Amino acid sequence: MAQQIVEITLPADLEFSSFVRETSKVFFLQIGFSEDWAERLKLVLDELFTNAYKYGSEKMESKIHITLTFDEENTYFKVEDEGRGEVKVSVEGLKSAIDRNAKELNNLGKKSGRGLALISTLWTDELTLEDSSKGGLSVGFKKKISKEIPLSPPTFDLASASAKRIEKVVHTSQVSVMPEGPTQTIPLEGEIHSGNIEEKIQPIISQLATLPEGGVLVLECHNLHYFNSTFIGHLASWYNKIKDRDGHIVLKNTSKEIRSVLNLVGLSHVVYVDSAQF
Repeated sequence: MAQQIVEITLPADLEFSSFVRETSKVFFLQIGFSEDWAERLKLVLDELFTNAYKYGSEKMESKIHITLTFDEENTYFKVEDEGRGEVKVSVEGLKSAIDRNAKELNNLGKKSGRGLALISTLWTDELTLEDSSKGGLSVGFKKKISKEIPLSPPTFDLASASAKRIEKVVHTSQVSVMPEGPTQTIPLEGEIHSGNIEEKIQPIISQLATLPEGGVLVLECHNLHYFNSTFIGHLASWYNKIKDRDGHIVLKNTSKEIRSVLNLVGLSHVVYVDSAQF
């Protein structure tokens, strides 16, 4: 089969984030990836879209360009921005940041910078960083088309190449016993992304200030559809703070997609993750 190309150009606006995820999932399924891989790769593309928006775009005034290429064996996908962000990022600077963050993937105190490091380390076969003809950066990945069930991450040492991997994806928490203690519950709804994360996490931050020693912070995820890598960083930081007070975090009624991300970054090994019962 000759190489096929799909090109998408979107306004620089995070409101299109869900469109990017759902459209790319259909694409990955169509060209032969398993459901599990399609779920992961759509998050890869969404992370690239978000970074292009944050660092290389002026909201609604510039465009973000997505190219999806595939043949019988591989898919190649890239996202290009127009270099109109307030903070200029060079290819060399981005490479250095990814390398630095890849070494700290298992640092639970780190609140940001995990996204591209996770992607390039665990989910893709090859990373390309280039100057784009559009005026900004081009970030792309290569992935061999696979119907296999993806491996779960190494046991909470994501930076160790020699860490033992579990044979298949686990959809239940690695913390098998529901923690006990005084409980405070906060509902999470919709999507948590760069445009609304400060608003979304404020109730959690306020609740943490009053959580008693040995308390259990329950994040009700029944209506939560998505969170970004920055939220993952905050979640890891909250875990550290609560652990220091002999407390626990529970993510309740999580969807398959949410559990998959928690498994990937290793947080399901230290927080109780409850599957949705619907």
